[in-house]
Amino acid sequence: KSPGFVHIIRGDPSTEGEKRIEKYLDYENFRHVCCKWHFKLTKAMVFCFDSKDYSQIRNGLTVLNKILPEFPVVLNLAQALEKRILKGEGGGKDDPTGSVRASDGLLGPAELQT
Repeated sequence: KSPGFVHIIRGDPSTEGEKRIEKYLDYENFRHVCCKWHFKLTKAMVFCFDSKDYSQIRNGLTVLNKILPEFPVVLNLAQALEKRILKGEGGGKDDPTGSVRASDGLLGPAELQT
C-alpha cells in the first residue's frame, strides 16, 4: 500500500446517513496516478520551453532544476523535455538555457524506466 494515497467512495447523497468508504490505492492505481502527474508536469514544461517569453523559459528551467532528482522517470517524457531544451539553445548573452548546460546529462537515462 502507498501511504497517503486514499481513494474515497461516497455513498448516494439521496439516502439517509452518508456512506463513506476509504481504500488505499493498490500499486497499479498508484502508478497510474504518478504517470498522470508526470505527464501533466511534462506538458507544462514543454509549454514553457516552446514559449517565446524569456521569463516562462527561465521559470520552467528553474523548476526543472529543482525537481530533477525525482523527475522525469519515464523515458519518453525525458526525451520530450530534452528535445525542447536542446531546441531552445541558441546561445547569446541572455540565454536562459545556459543553466541547463551546466547540468548537462542530468536528463539522461541513468535511472529512467520505460
